Amino acid sequence: MDENQESGWVRKMSSTLAVPSNRKFVLDMTGTVTFETVRCFLEFLLQKLSECMKRSADVVHEEVVDRGVEAMRYVSGRSSAVTSLCITLCLNILNSPWVLVPN
Repeated sequence: MDENQESGWVRKMSSTLAVPSNRKFVLDMTGTVTFETVRCFLEFLLQKLSECMKRSADVVHEEVVDRGVEAMRYVSGRSSAVTSLCITLCLNILNSPWVLVPN
């Protein structure tokens, strides 16, 4: 790609992101995609852990398995909340005006 095309692309992106509603939309979509990706990954991880626990259920009493599943649900809820707070904080920092100032 030659330098003229590249600067045109950068100029077009900069002018698009200069509009506050566009910038907010891009950050909202980025946050949503990031949150859903992390949520799905945690859900998958906890599902696999749950399957492993159920396979070993014949050794362990049913009450213990139920409490373990309950604890996993609690941890998954808390980890999703903490993850979303961290992502929100990062996106708020990225949304500050100094990020868009050219060097």
